[in-house]
Amino acid sequence: MLNEYKKIYKDWNNFLNEAGKVLTGTEIEDMGGEYQSLTSLSSNKKVIKDIDQIRLALTKHAGPKSYITFVKAWDENDPSFSVNPTVSYNTPHGIYGYPLTRQNAQKLASTGKPTDSEFASDYDYFHIFKIKDLRTTPSLEDPEGEVVSGEDSHIVLDELGKNNYSRQNLSKDATEIFTKFLFIMSHKFDKKKTRKYIAIEQDKIIDDENLSEKQKDQKCKWVRSQNFYHGYLDANEALTTMTGDFKDNESQREIQKLYTDKFDDIEEYLKWQLSQEDLTGYNSPYSNNKIVLNDKYFSYVAAYIHTFTNQNNNESYYPAIREFMTFKGSVLVRDILKLCKTELEQAQEYGNQVTKSITAFHLLYYFAQSLSHILEEIDTTGNKSSGYFFSLFLNLVGITNIIDQGSSTIHPNEPRQSVNFSFESATDNNIEHVGTYLNIFKDIEVRSTISHEAAMQLISTIT
Repeated sequence: MLNEYKKIYKDWNNFLNEAGKVLTGTEIEDMGGEYQSLTSLSSNKKVIKDIDQIRLALTKHAGPKSYITFVKAWDENDPSFSVNPTVSYNTPHGIYGYPLTRQNAQKLASTGKPTDSEFASDYDYFHIFKIKDLRTTPSLEDPEGEVVSGEDSHIVLDELGKNNYSRQNLSKDATEIFTKFLFIMSHKFDKKKTRKYIAIEQDKIIDDENLSEKQKDQKCKWVRSQNFYHGYLDANEALTTMTGDFKDNESQREIQKLYTDKFDDIEEYLKWQLSQEDLTGYNSPYSNNKIVLNDKYFSYVAAYIHTFTNQNNNESYYPAIREFMTFKGSVLVRDILKLCKTELEQAQEYGNQVTKSITAFHLLYYFAQSLSHILEEIDTTGNKSSGYFFSLFLNLVGITNIIDQGSSTIHPNEPRQSVNFSFESATDNNIEHVGTYLNIFKDIEVRSTISHEAAMQLISTIT
C-alpha cells in the first residue's frame, strides 16, 4: 500500500493545486449546515392531503428505487425537499430516507412505519423521492426487483456490508480527504481564540488554594511553555508571558534552551512531539464513532502548519501541508486506515453491532468520520458540525449517495436507509422528488387520522 501513496505524491504540487480549486479560505469560513442547505438540492411541491391521492402516489411510486423521508415544516411554508440547515448528528449530514418498496409501503399503511425503525415517523409530513442510476435484480418479495448496485457515486451495501466501492480507490481517496482535512483544520485552528483557553487554565491554577505562590508560579510557567511548544504562542510572546520582563536574561536563556538546544528546527521538534502522543483518543461505548482520534495530536499538526507558514512568509498553507505530507502525512493516512480496521475487527470480536464485512469502503467511511470529529473538537468557534464535514469529505471524493440494505453501517439502530449529500448541487439529476404529503399514518395506531376501513383499502391497493 505504501507504493500507492508514493505514486500519489509523485506529482504532489498538481494534487494540491487541484485541491485548492475545491476549497478556499472564504468557503471554509462559510461552512456549516445552513450553507449546505442553501447550496444543495432543493425542491418545493405543494403538500398533498387527500387520502385518495396519497394512496395513488404510494401505489404508483413504491418500488426498489423509491424512498420516503419524514419532515417537519421549518417555517410557515410547505416543507421543502432539501438538506436540513441544522447539523445535529455525527452521521453524514444530508437527506435520509427509508426504502419505500411495495412491502414497506404496505407496512407504512398498517403500522405507521415503513421499516422497523421509527425515527421521525411521527413528523407531520413526508416526501417521496427516487434515486436514479441504480441497478436492480428480480426479487421474489417485490415484482419490481431489488437494488443490487449503483454508479460509482452511489455506494450500495448489502446486509453483510459488501458493496460496489473499488478498493483500488482507497489510498487515493483517503489521501485526498486527509489533505482537505489539513487545509480546513489550518483555517479552523485559531491561536488567538485558543489563548483564551490558556488564560482559563491559568486562572484555575491561580485560584487553587492548595498550591503555594511558588507552586502556582511554576505551574503557570509550565502551562505557558507547553502552549509555546504547541504553537499557541510564538517565541517572544512566550518569553514575555513566562518571565514578565525581558531583563530577566537568565529566565530567557533557560526557556530558549528548552527549545533551541534540543531541536534544530520545528520539523524535528514536531517529529519528537508526535512520537510522544497517542494517535487515538477516548471513545465512549455510547458513541456511534467507531474510532476516535486524539485532538491534541492534531493540534500539534495544526501548530506545525501555522509555524512553518509564518517562518517562510507564505500567504498560503499549501507549502506547509506539502512539507508535512512529505515527511509524516503519508504514514499517518496509512496508520489511521489500519487503526480503523483494527477497531472494526475488535468490535466484531466483542459482538458489538457492526457490519459483518469490513470492506475498503468501511475503512474510508470511518476514516472520514474520525477526521470530522477532530474538526469539531478543534474548531474554537463552537460550531459543532462533524456531520457536515463527514458528508463533505465523502462528497469531495465523488460519493453522493449511500444506500444501506441492512448492514447498520450508517447507524446501528437504522440498518436500512439511504443518505444523499450532493454537496453544492442545487440541481441534482440523480434524485427525483416525487411529491410532499401529509403524514396521515403518524397516529395510525389509534386511528386518529385515517379510518380503519381506509387503511385496509390502502393496504389492499398496494398489495
